[in-house]
Amino acid sequence: LIEIFENTGNIVESFPTVCQLHPNDGITYCTTLQDFRIQRPNGGCCRPCNARLSCGHACPLMCHPTDRSHIVTHKQCTQPCRRIPLKCPHNHPCKRRCNEECGPCLHVLDEEVILPCGHTVTSPTCDSVCDATSRKKLAKKCREEVTFAFLPCNHRCTTTCANMNSEHPVCPSICGETLACGHKCQLRCSSCKTMGHSCEQKCERTLFCGHVCGRPCHGDEKCPPCNNKCEVACEHSMCSGKCRNVCSSCVEECDWQCEHEGSCSLVCGAPCNRFPCNKRCNKFLRCGHQCPSVCGEHCPSEEFCIQCCSDSVR
Repeated sequence: LIEIFENTGNIVESFPTVCQLHPNDGITYCTTLQDFRIQRPNGGCCRPCNARLSCGHACPLMCHPTDRSHIVTHKQCTQPCRRIPLKCPHNHPCKRRCNEECGPCLHVLDEEVILPCGHTVTSPTCDSVCDATSRKKLAKKCREEVTFAFLPCNHRCTTTCANMNSEHPVCPSICGETLACGHKCQLRCSSCKTMGHSCEQKCERTLFCGHVCGRPCHGDEKCPPCNNKCEVACEHSMCSGKCRNVCSSCVEECDWQCEHEGSCSLVCGAPCNRFPCNKRCNKFLRCGHQCPSVCGEHCPSEEFCIQCCSDSVR
């Protein structure tokens, strides 16, 4: 079949194309896919469309046989909008894109405007001060600092103009009232009015084990069991549990011994069956003098040697 088509001239190296809108421009032959993209970018030819869209802008596309009414093209127009926002009293052009709603006028005014609260605002947008209603609305957002006496707490402090003139001013001060637990309330005054006082301090009581409680303040309630890591240890090992739990006793041989009283015959975790030795330690310090401690205690450093130490230490 291929030979027949070749012999009859029905197989060609390029594809003939004609623009539907400009057929008088003649035939354009396309050999590759890239040729179609260059010569027929939108299905038409390379002439600019230049049709006027309903928004007033010129169509930015090349010749396109589809969407001849330019409905889709108009919705996708990204040129700067030239319309005047409806409520703008100064006829400022819209600053959005053509395919976006104009909305309020966002033109920045090069002037100072006095708000109903008495404060001035510099370089406001046109929409925010275009009429009395807009200026009153902007005054409700005024951030100027003022001194105000709040009721019924009687706190006199600095706040914003907007807060002072609101229907229910919110006191920003720390409450500071002394609670039943003895701590001062650290919540915002406004929070105490709605939710009541609440102590945010930590309990500082010392537990039986010697640790500080550290839990959130619980008033007169009994402190819960200690949640710190147990610090019980001996020469052989250390407890790995929580302080509130009972430790496992060390069952290694007791290493407490001396030449005067001998050694303990019980395990490390049991009370020793020998008495403490009250005789002087026979060991020598680094300075060469005899240890001043009692037998069985840890030897001190040479700065505590009776012969070598200073008068202040002695």
